Amino acid sequence: MSQHAPRTLGVFAHPDDETLSGGPLLATMARRGHVTVITTNRGERGEVIGADLAHLAQDHQALGRHRTQEVGAAAAALGVAEHHFLDELPGLTTRRPPRYTDSGMRWPEGQTGVRAIPAEDVDDHAFSRADTDISARVLAALIRTTRPDLVLTEEPDGGYGHPDHVQVNRVTMRAVELAATDLEPLFPDDPTTGTQPWRVPVVAWVVYPQSRFRGGLDWLRRYNGRAGTSEHTGGLLTVPTGEQTPTIVRPDDQVDLDIGLSAPVLDALAQAMRSHRTQVQAVHVDQALVAESGGHAAGWFALSNDMLRPVPARATAMVAPGWGSAADLAGLARDEDEVGHDDAGAAGEAGAPGQVRGGGEQDPRWYTGFMLSMTALLAILVGSIGTVFYRWEMPFGLLLSLLVVLTGSVLARALADRRGQLLYAGVIFLVIFAMTYLGRADVIVTGEAIGVAWLLGAPALALLGLAAPRRWFRD
Repeated sequence: MSQHAPRTLGVFAHPDDETLSGGPLLATMARRGHVTVITTNRGERGEVIGADLAHLAQDHQALGRHRTQEVGAAAAALGVAEHHFLDELPGLTTRRPPRYTDSGMRWPEGQTGVRAIPAEDVDDHAFSRADTDISARVLAALIRTTRPDLVLTEEPDGGYGHPDHVQVNRVTMRAVELAATDLEPLFPDDPTTGTQPWRVPVVAWVVYPQSRFRGGLDWLRRYNGRAGTSEHTGGLLTVPTGEQTPTIVRPDDQVDLDIGLSAPVLDALAQAMRSHRTQVQAVHVDQALVAESGGHAAGWFALSNDMLRPVPARATAMVAPGWGSAADLAGLARDEDEVGHDDAGAAGEAGAPGQVRGGGEQDPRWYTGFMLSMTALLAILVGSIGTVFYRWEMPFGLLLSLLVVLTGSVLARALADRRGQLLYAGVIFLVIFAMTYLGRADVIVTGEAIGVAWLLGAPALALLGLAAPRRWFRD
């Protein structure tokens, strides 16, 4: 983990992307350190929800101004310290449009929310048409001056194919390369002039694990208390069906970070979502729903297509190849000694796919059960051998037996974290109890001080691994 409060830079295409895509992790990082967000354009071509705002749909400039206010409010709610539009950054002003505009998009006939395609009437100033190297060089200068520990952006296919989302990944990935390279100024107003190279320790893309994505939708379909009427059309809000998923959804083993959201982060996320009134409707967030949904969702919301989607209960992301590791990302996103929000934020989902271990690597489906079994076997061996051996050459046998119990306690924590720790202590107690009362009567003589010391001391020492710092168990 970074020795200082981590600095995060989020780069997203439109107002609302910082919330709907990056919100869970940005709000988490804002409670860890300084967060800056760059938005590439003002979303002038977005659809508009609500009759009171419907007039904005016919006036792109007015909609852009309105969404500028929305993203400012949302960023503040998330805890973002600085927000800028990409075209507000200095340098190369004669080499790029005075203002990047929304490229727009459309859905193929009969498809909504899975794979967008470019609009038929794209403006010359549209962000997706801008020179990637020029945009990236401007962003690289910001990266060099702010020196973030984490850069967060869209995955390469833009989540669902929106041209601006695809371009923001291209620009961001090119920018982190340029920021780390010795550069010669291209033009007199090159913004990288006088700046020092900075290689970003971790670059991450927002993605959702497939199991959580499907689990959230399955729960939402079953849940009877969800919102029913659209604020946009007055029709019914429905939950998507079908097997197709957007590209933001990835197989579980590709997701490098999957951590639960605390109640304050969920509150911040809900407030940010409600700030985007033109784009988001029917926002409902309730901490109690996290456990009810099996840890997959904390509520629901809908966009202008009247399709309900789960509000994420967890922050999830994958590391861009060559730009850090799962352990690096987890070290930035989680406090060194915090218990973590996995237990509280994912009640009822022990051993679920995508769970993050201490080092941030993902556990395959069999991992948790196997490690708990190994922990139980360890406890049986330690408890039985110690119960036979502790009376040897008193008090040396007792001291050695208790030392073995303590060593096994730390090993149990390493094998299966706190659940393994509790299992280890419980099995130790049961083994000693069984050997005392179901086996030989002289194994433990409770009237002797040494017998009492073993009977009470072994289970107590078995729990001491809980006091060990979490950093001991990072991969």
